[in-house]
Amino acid sequence: MIQSFRLRFLVVVLASAAMHAEARAEPRRIEAGFTSPKHQVVVKVKLGKQGPFSMLLDTGTHLSVIDAALARRLRALHEGEGTGVEPIRDFERAMYDLRLGGLRADSVPAEALDLGKISERLGTHIDGVLGYSFLEGRIVQIDYRRRRVNFYRDTPSWSGSESVELEMALDPGEPTPRFAGRINRRNVELLYDSGSSHSVAVVGRSIETLGLKAAFEAARSDSASGRPETRTGRAPSVEIGTFRFVDAPCVYGESLDPKAAAGKIGGALLERMVVTLDYPRRRIRFER
Repeated sequence: MIQSFRLRFLVVVLASAAMHAEARAEPRRIEAGFTSPKHQVVVKVKLGKQGPFSMLLDTGTHLSVIDAALARRLRALHEGEGTGVEPIRDFERAMYDLRLGGLRADSVPAEALDLGKISERLGTHIDGVLGYSFLEGRIVQIDYRRRRVNFYRDTPSWSGSESVELEMALDPGEPTPRFAGRINRRNVELLYDSGSSHSVAVVGRSIETLGLKAAFEAARSDSASGRPETRTGRAPSVEIGTFRFVDAPCVYGESLDPKAAAGKIGGALLERMVVTLDYPRRRIRFER
């Protein structure tokens, strides 16, 4: 009788372990939609009971940002609802009780800035920017094809017919994702900036070393940038692993920072692709 009980108990334990193992094998996903003004990623966010607010999901921003006017309004609401016991929350330094779809963050470090120029540039009102202080430690998938952002507990399986996974480097001072690529058949370090409307941008110091002087001279001056050294033209080829983009739209001379990578890619290049950023594993995956 005791042996029979032990046997049944063992079967239950093994079955339970198998169920948990199967559950762990299936990635837990939280999905949210986004709009794409100027090829960027804008999601709807709630802060406590307030919102929804429109926020830019930007891998090229270190500290997240909340619009200064919204921060003051939220602080005034919090002060009005307070009982005198709870400390007044400083919305100029963090976003509290942030909810994006089914994802919740108690607080996200942020700074308060006037986002009027960003709203004007995108042609839509922006209340904040979710940068690395929000993305850090997460597995984030931006599905440009379906206009969906997915957050995973575990690394998701490959979904596309073509996939490339690369090492993702993060500079502590500037944690925009970096990975190895090729421009004009030359090996380069590229940045992935989801907050960029461009397809490709090449920094001024890399134009000659990448053999792009003729392409730069054929490009037209970009008056919108306000910098005479910035031009809009084409890049002969851009490669990310086995993905190759020929005659891609390119902005030349966007940055003269000597610490910057040779170039960066933005949302306009990735319209038909899925990008997965695995921050814990430091991996970036491109699929189509």
